[in-house]
Amino acid sequence: MKKKKKCRKCKNQYTPKLINGLPTSAYCNKCLVIVNREKREKKREEKKLREIKKKERKINSKKYQKKTWSKLVKELDRVFSLFIRQRDGQCYTPTPKCNNVLQNGHLISRRHMSTRWDEINCNGQCGSHNNLHNYQPEIYTSEFIRKNGQQVYLDLEKRSRQIKQWSIPELEEKIQYYKNKLK
Repeated sequence: MKKKKKCRKCKNQYTPKLINGLPTSAYCNKCLVIVNREKREKKREEKKLREIKKKERKINSKKYQKKTWSKLVKELDRVFSLFIRQRDGQCYTPTPKCNNVLQNGHLISRRHMSTRWDEINCNGQCGSHNNLHNYQPEIYTSEFIRKNGQQVYLDLEKRSRQIKQWSIPELEEKIQYYKNKLK
């Protein structure tokens, strides 16, 4: 004779199914259906919560974070350099030693933020002339004055001494502007 047990949920007496002499459940058949349904619903809710947390982690990851000022400066340098090289197509101070691999050459140093992305200040130069400008700036400077005039050079030099702190929206705007010019 099978021994009756008390259901955990409804507290009614029931005859459990036995496997190897042990009861398979602590619930009667009606309550077992309800309990299993509740477990499935709980698992679905937990899965939804895990997916939401996963999406939040993805959004908060570095890939989706707002770009910092320094990253935007680096991106603008890259895009602006591509624009200058595309615009000029050949070395600004050509000699027979030029190897037509262009770089973005700055007449006034890049450390001056007011003229760093000035189209007048920048010209395409081959690597050897761009490097030479660090040691013999008079070659590039004299070529610039010959092509553009003394007054343009003096105005550029004056603008380079002005302090300019670019804001994040200004940098993003410039990046978009030069990306559009590249197309």
